[in-house]
Amino acid sequence: MSTFKIGQTYASRLHTDHDCFFKIVVLSRTATSVRVRGPLGDKIETLPIRVCDGIEHVRPLAGFALSPVISAAGASLCLPI
Repeated sequence: MSTFKIGQTYASRLHTDHDCFFKIVVLSRTATSVRVRGPLGDKIETLPIRVCDGIEHVRPLAGFALSPVISAAGASLCLPI
């Protein structure tokens, strides 16, 4: 199972604009949620974790249908400069 790890940076792109990146840093976690910094500035928030096919996912902007989904399987090591 792919899980979010404390201190790791994860990122995703917006579905409608692949030039728009969203990045989070995991500060702490429980079995059902992660506390992250980002994706909009340095705001700290708690996000619920969803599991699909053994991979944890969060939706940092979960207010609309095309909000980005950030997966624990895709720890971002190469963000654009």
